[in-house]
Amino acid sequence: YSIFGLLVKGETMKKSLLLLGIMCCLGLANPLDQIKDSKVLRVGVLKSNPPFSKFQDGVFEGFEIEFAKAISKDLLGENAKIEFVGLEMSERFSSLQENRVDMTIANITMNPDRAKLVDFTTPYFSVNLAVATKKSDNIQKMSDLAEKTILVEKGTDSDKYFNKIGYKTKLCSARECYNMLKSGQGDGYSSNNIITSAYPIIDQSLEIKVKNIGEALFISIAVQKGNDTLLNFLNEELIKLSKDGFFRKKYDEIIAPFYKGTIDKGYFLLEDLYNVIG
Repeated sequence: YSIFGLLVKGETMKKSLLLLGIMCCLGLANPLDQIKDSKVLRVGVLKSNPPFSKFQDGVFEGFEIEFAKAISKDLLGENAKIEFVGLEMSERFSSLQENRVDMTIANITMNPDRAKLVDFTTPYFSVNLAVATKKSDNIQKMSDLAEKTILVEKGTDSDKYFNKIGYKTKLCSARECYNMLKSGQGDGYSSNNIITSAYPIIDQSLEIKVKNIGEALFISIAVQKGNDTLLNFLNEELIKLSKDGFFRKKYDEIIAPFYKGTIDKGYFLLEDLYNVIG
C-alpha cells in the first residue's frame, strides 16, 4: 500500500468501528411477531402529564394509559401483559432507540427533525401552541409578549417557534417552568395547549389568552425506526379504535372532566381524518 492508501484504509476502519459502536449502543426493535410471542407490550409514557398519564399510588392512569391498554388487548388478547415505563420528556426518543420500550405514547408532536429519530403513526390528536400567563400581568394578545420572556422547554415546538419569530426565550424543564412563571422569571410559559390549558385548572391565578399560535400540530405514537410490522399494525388499530368510538368515549370520561369543559372535543379529535382513511 502507498502511504495515502494506508491512511484512507485507516480512516475507513475508524469510521466502521465508530458505526459499529453506535449500533451496539442502540437496541434492535422487537418486531410484531416477537411482541406477540412474548405476550408483553412495553409502552413508554410520561410520569406526570395529567390527564393523559400520571403515576399515582403505584399505578399509571390517564387517557394515554387507557389508549395503550386498548392497543394491548387487540394485539395480545385479554391475558396479555402491558409494561408501562415511566419517562421524562427528554427520554421519549432514546427509550425507543435503546429498545427499552416497543412504543411511546407520550404527547409527542410530529415534526421533520423528530421523524429522523423515530417512525410515527397516523396522528390521534391535533393541538396548537398556547401561552400561560399570570392574570395580574393582563397579557391579552401575542403582541403583548413581544418584549417579554417566554419560558420554553428545549427542543420543543414552542422553543423553535418563538426563536424563529425573534422573541426572547428562557429554557426550563416542565417542572421548572411553572415555578419560574410564578416567581416572575418569565412572563409566559408556552407549550402545546394540552399542557398549557391544565395550568389555569390547577392554579386560578393563571390564564390562557394567547392561544392557537402557529400551525396545527399532530400527536402520534412513536416506534423505533424501521419497525414496520408494528407501525402497520398501529395504523390499522387507530382506524379501528376511531370507528369503535374509543377516542370520543375516553375524551368524555377522562379529558373533558379534567379541563372542566374549557376545551371542545372537536378541536382535538381527528374523527374526520379517520373517516377518510378508514
